[in-house]
Amino acid sequence: MKLKDSKGNVSLEFIFVSAALLIPISFLAIYIYSIASTYVAISNAARMAARIYVLEDSETLAKQKVQRAVSRQLQDYGLRSRDFRAQVSCSARPCLTSGEYVTISITGKRRVKAPFAQQISVTLTASQTLEVDGV
Repeated sequence: MKLKDSKGNVSLEFIFVSAALLIPISFLAIYIYSIASTYVAISNAARMAARIYVLEDSETLAKQKVQRAVSRQLQDYGLRSRDFRAQVSCSARPCLTSGEYVTISITGKRRVKAPFAQQISVTLTASQTLEVDGV
């Protein structure tokens, strides 16, 4: 036996099921975007820092400029530079030896707070390796 007043129930059920699925999917998309944009930021900072480093004449000056550039780049993306660490590694000593390689690695944690859930922390690392140009 069919009920006469069941007309429109399917559309209401669809709306409620869609809303129940759409809300968590929206939060998940926001969190993934947040983590992806952080990775893009540290990747760009590593690339810029490596370029700055290999173009300098002095290792001391290069390290200072790299720290300032990374800090500025992260701030441009709305990130706190104290949450990230830049590390320089070289294929030879001294670092700025012509034909050798310099790698800048940036590592840090991105904290994401979900409503009705615990805060999660994701560790991200990006690096860039460039050859020191011979002058």
